[in-house]
Amino acid sequence: MNTHLESGKHDKSLRVRPLCAAIALILSSQASLAQTEQSDSDEPALENIIVTAQKRSESIQEIPIAMQALYGDQLKKMGIQKASDITRISPNVNISGQNAANQQINIRGVGTSDFFGTATGAVGIYMDEVTMSAPYLSGVGLFDMERIEILRGPQNSLFGRNTTGGAVNYISNQPKLDGDAEGYISVNVGNYGLIDLEAAGTLSLSDNAALRLAAKSYQRDGIWNDLSSGDDEFGDKESQSFRATLLVEPSKNTQITANLHVANEDSQMDPVRAVGTRIENGVPERGPLPTTRFAAGEQINFERYYPNTFNNQGDNPSTDDWHDVYVNHSQPFEMDNVGGYLKIVHDMDWASFSSITSYDSTDVRWGYDVGGNANPGNVSNLSVFIHEQLGGPAPAPQAIQAINQDQEYEQWSQEFRLISDDDAPFKWIAGLYFFGEDASLSQNINFGISALPYGGPPAGGGLVILAFGGNPASNQTSFSVAEVENFVWSPYVHTEFELTDKLDLTFGLRYTHDEKRLPSLIVGNLDNTLRPHGFFWDKENSLAVSAEYPLCDLDGDGNLFSGGTPDNRGTLCRQDIGGPQEDLTFSELGGKIGLDYQFNRDLFAYASLSRGFRSGKSDVEFIHGPHTGIPRQNVDVEILDAMEVGFKSTLLEGTLQLNGALFYYIWEDQQQFFVGPNGPDFVNIDESELKGLELEFRWALPAEFRLQGGIGLQDTEITKSSDEAAAQVGHELPFAADASANLMLTKSLVLDNSVIDFQIDYQYRSSPKAYATERALIDELEETNQINARAVWTFGDFEEYEVTVYGNNITGDKRCTYKWELTAVGGSAYCIANEGTPMYGVIGKWRF
Repeated sequence: MNTHLESGKHDKSLRVRPLCAAIALILSSQASLAQTEQSDSDEPALENIIVTAQKRSESIQEIPIAMQALYGDQLKKMGIQKASDITRISPNVNISGQNAANQQINIRGVGTSDFFGTATGAVGIYMDEVTMSAPYLSGVGLFDMERIEILRGPQNSLFGRNTTGGAVNYISNQPKLDGDAEGYISVNVGNYGLIDLEAAGTLSLSDNAALRLAAKSYQRDGIWNDLSSGDDEFGDKESQSFRATLLVEPSKNTQITANLHVANEDSQMDPVRAVGTRIENGVPERGPLPTTRFAAGEQINFERYYPNTFNNQGDNPSTDDWHDVYVNHSQPFEMDNVGGYLKIVHDMDWASFSSITSYDSTDVRWGYDVGGNANPGNVSNLSVFIHEQLGGPAPAPQAIQAINQDQEYEQWSQEFRLISDDDAPFKWIAGLYFFGEDASLSQNINFGISALPYGGPPAGGGLVILAFGGNPASNQTSFSVAEVENFVWSPYVHTEFELTDKLDLTFGLRYTHDEKRLPSLIVGNLDNTLRPHGFFWDKENSLAVSAEYPLCDLDGDGNLFSGGTPDNRGTLCRQDIGGPQEDLTFSELGGKIGLDYQFNRDLFAYASLSRGFRSGKSDVEFIHGPHTGIPRQNVDVEILDAMEVGFKSTLLEGTLQLNGALFYYIWEDQQQFFVGPNGPDFVNIDESELKGLELEFRWALPAEFRLQGGIGLQDTEITKSSDEAAAQVGHELPFAADASANLMLTKSLVLDNSVIDFQIDYQYRSSPKAYATERALIDELEETNQINARAVWTFGDFEEYEVTVYGNNITGDKRCTYKWELTAVGGSAYCIANEGTPMYGVIGKWRF
């Protein structure tokens, strides 16, 4: 059986639900049902998966890249709905991120945890060959997908910069010129009020034109119990997406594809779980002593309640129920995206020419609390003490720390590409790529009253009440508003030469010129005193309120704690520190050279050397600058050199595919963002070494059983570091689990007029380090053990109906996806918690 994935056919909103219904009505009215042919053979067989990882259609078993691919039906049956779900099916792939809004994919230990607006991932994300540059787009829901390709290792020559770890290529279903309307309607109803609607289909417009429409609406209640407000359904999720793709073939040699896509989300950010790290001084209402409650070497268990632990406002935010949390600030996640692309392909006698022009506009607004006032109404014990004992103002709701980000991105790209004939002994690809982005990034962190001064506990300890005047961070917001411009141009070439009938040489090279400008970077401190609880500081009100503030730095010395005068450091002030002096320019070469050998039609081996790089960036972090005295830290380019050998094999008369790869990386100037006890920092880690392997298989067994899985092992080590506080020599890299594995078993039960497919899958990941240094209290992230199961009943004269019953994370595996420890600033440690609860439901689907 041959499955050519490039041409596969099937694969709270009241706004998109009617659109889903309208799409289905239009398409079903023209539908011409075609019977699906069934094989009469009882012999098990594996599909031949066709991918475009090298910009041309090839069998996945015949390209010298360690990769995985999943096509539409597999994605649906496995419940793959968002980018983070791919970790369930791919070893040595993880998610790294400091919040639920901006999560980055990590491959073979290579990724990023930076959540600021200028963050670029180390793994490239592409949708229909267009880069998804804005960091929040990787979380957009996946719908009406033809396939997903996961490429491991640097992919610089064909995909460009920011692919040091690899690339993930999403390919949506495209319209077909076969004259028939076809499509589907899907309704998913699950626990926590889940209603997930999806509809898609192709409408024939003429003999040489077709239109595919697809829409998705997702709504679900929150799973968290906010003890502060009494909201036991905190964390609502709501999103809508729409895509229209027009295909026109004006001649037999020319194909034009035009795409329009729209997506929006209006959700609540998932909260953090917090544990106070201070100990009481006999009277909790009087605030904590600046002394940690935990013993040396002890690691916090975020699943339990810790008595007699307090944060800097005298509250104990820990709970013994994973879903009981304290939310102390507004936590919106709002995202609007609109964009499109125009792709023109023209085949000539000697090559095929492609032009891809794209544009995307994305607006994001999110905020979340990283504190933990453990009282109803968010009134802290410290504010009560100040009022009753010191004659301060009446107690009011307070957040220890909360982050707001209000960001706008506009990006465009243009790629010209020539591809030689597929059958020539010398195959080549030559291209020229341009990319531009303008971004407006408003970012801030606001502090409530605090029992400890910002910057660390005072020498000698004791009760410290510095809420009025003594603490420069108390009841203030530190902010930055940056205008960022980026322009890239990049020529590239990729070649494949048949040295013999079995031995091929691959060579690829790309030059990239990357310019980043920072024409404006306004930083400052704002007053929270008269703002209502949960007030969201966006770009507009940040600039309006601070318009008349004095300059932060009066003498140009940066107001640094060491070697600078205070001026207006730590008080209400504002200053624009951007300009031409902040411009950054990077020029780099990257590429690949490799050999592959086809021993016979069932065994293929390869070896390669490759180099990838990730561009540097400007530090626009909200707490770095003359308003706080903390120096800014731009980061330089990172370089990754990779050596890899691998094999791909088909065994047992075509019923078993077994693929493996060994890799060794040298990673220089790795960009690292970490949160220390006194706040966030950016560094370049001088050098690290990474080595490991993957072994993956697909096995078609007798009696309609299928077994597939994989195992990944890796060992990472920091070998050089000029900043031991940020990265310790000999330490493992964060998010790089030593071992990971996945396993899936399916069974098809063929009945008279229907088929029932049973499936169970398991994902394991060992405990990775959370930071690049040994960290008290929060050194490791938890182990992952997740089990999912589903049964799919397909029936009807043409197998047009489908009913699925599913359960995801059926054992309720709980873990932190990231951890912070900010004892000096807030007196707490925090866990970015996964949902940690079983999700189950029923899906009904009709194909027409």
